[in-house]
Amino acid sequence: MTNYILAVSTAILLNSCSSVYQTTNNHEDSANINAVAHFVDEQKLPSLDKISPFTLRKFMALDDQHIAVMGSNKKHFILTMPVDCKDMKFAKKINIFSAVENELQVGQDKITRIGDSYSPCIISGIYAISQVQFDELAHLNREIRSGKDNYPTGI
Repeated sequence: MTNYILAVSTAILLNSCSSVYQTTNNHEDSANINAVAHFVDEQKLPSLDKISPFTLRKFMALDDQHIAVMGSNKKHFILTMPVDCKDMKFAKKINIFSAVENELQVGQDKITRIGDSYSPCIISGIYAISQVQFDELAHLNREIRSGKDNYPTGI
């Protein structure tokens, strides 16, 4: 009987810890997404329908819904994805599936993590940013993640 009570108590304790961890992670993810969305609004970033020409050179995973990229022409952009895009913040490498070669289009092209079992995420927004804004996002990204698991940046 004592073993049964101990086992049940342990299971309840572990489940409670797991729930707290999940709630904390959801809050942190939401804070990251809100920080990037706030940055886009605050900076009044121009929204684009497409980027042409575009060849990916660098990327920085900001959260599950935002990736900052630099093209071969050294122009910088924020790519947004829908809320159902999962674990993009952990991307070490990404692949972009473009309908038109050397071009990115909103609503048509997709991004996926290389080696990922998730479905590709459709690009739902493109915002042009400067090198300075890219650097600000890198700084914001480090601030948000300081003291937490460091996510890869791809840079």
